Amino acid sequence: MEQQQRQEQVQKASQALIQQMQVLQMTTLQLEHYLCEVYLDNPMLELSPVEPPRGKDARPTGEQWSARHDEQNPFDRINRRVESGSPGENGLEPPAREQGGLSEHLIQQLDRPHSSGMKGKICRYVVHSLNHRGYFPEPSHCAAAYLGATEAEVEQCVAYLQTLDPPGICARDLSECLRLQLERKGGDLKLEMAIVTQHLELLGKNQLHTIAKRLKVPVSRIVRAKELIQTLNPSPGAGFPDGMPVDYITPDMIVTRKDDGFLLFVNQGELPRIQVDPRYMELYQSGACDEETRRYLTGKLRQVNSLRQHLESRGTTLEKLGRYLLEYQQEFFLRGDGFLRPLRMQDAAEALGLSKSTICRAVKGKFLQCPHGTFPLSHFFSKAVLAGTENELLATEGVMLVLKDIIEREDGKNPLSDQELCAQLALRGLDISRRTVAKYRERMGIPDSRGRKQF
Repeated sequence: MEQQQRQEQVQKASQALIQQMQVLQMTTLQLEHYLCEVYLDNPMLELSPVEPPRGKDARPTGEQWSARHDEQNPFDRINRRVESGSPGENGLEPPAREQGGLSEHLIQQLDRPHSSGMKGKICRYVVHSLNHRGYFPEPSHCAAAYLGATEAEVEQCVAYLQTLDPPGICARDLSECLRLQLERKGGDLKLEMAIVTQHLELLGKNQLHTIAKRLKVPVSRIVRAKELIQTLNPSPGAGFPDGMPVDYITPDMIVTRKDDGFLLFVNQGELPRIQVDPRYMELYQSGACDEETRRYLTGKLRQVNSLRQHLESRGTTLEKLGRYLLEYQQEFFLRGDGFLRPLRMQDAAEALGLSKSTICRAVKGKFLQCPHGTFPLSHFFSKAVLAGTENELLATEGVMLVLKDIIEREDGKNPLSDQELCAQLALRGLDISRRTVAKYRERMGIPDSRGRKQF
């Protein structure tokens, strides 16, 4: 019997620890949503804003706080639409497209024959099917089958839409997008047309000599053609809002510079204060409720107390981690990129007296804002590489900056291969494999030696 009771107690403690780790892992926005969800399910929970009240009876109730977060609270938004009988399946409606979007821009350009009837139906379908780059990759026969039109009608409407602005819109792929823009320019661009329609892959690899040989023209002419092609827009739809809500980064920590050092602020956003609803607490303490109701309220009260403790623990852990990073990476906060020290999560966990899993959860999805920009917390943890004659430790960020400096100083007509870059890094005391060099180069968006060759 004692053994069974002991196992039960261990299981409850483990469950509480799991909930605490889940709260720690949440971002500020996720935590706001989670509190809304718990509030809708727990009558004992009262949410009140942290800011002081203004005027008599200015403190909003939990219902008022939840209503104020209607746009960010998916639970309230669903409930209100269902209750109000808004149009759409199950009371929901698709998100409204943002004003000034690509679809609206194209529809406003439609002439009368293409704005009504079957042509209007096809044009609107194509416009709303464009991807984020402004391409229409769907095969014409699929669109025709869905719309009950002929393939020729779809092709005709797509060709018409390709004459609208911006140039290159509604293309099937990159090659057609560039060809459409060259056609708009006019003049003698036969060579440029041949390159974008037949040798685009070679152009992307910067193999200009091969293109010149195949087209039987001087390399200098290919160079001029490349310069013109590079002025074209490969993503004509990218400059327009897509009509979907924009996800902004909310920093979980903010570091500001002061004359005598730095200040760290753990950003809790608009998280409310966790309290017990006085009305239900009065009912709970009065003894007027039956035993079943009392057990129910007891469980909900325990949930409120646990949630308050988890939020306090989360804030304490984030503050400890932030202060540790501020001290350990002081050179970065003073001087910026290139001065990060190597740091493992295990080292941070040992220094703070926490487990590595706790540090991982505290870091996941969190951001830190400082005078040098906004960075994910994972940015401050990197592997170490031995550098210099005294075996100085250099973080990955610093290695990448050294690699970038070597590439910027190379001879453009004879760029260094990845193996040669390894040799150059070795001369600076950095022993890195060719594969690692290629990985760092690709992470910085730098092409290989053929792609960097200048003619």
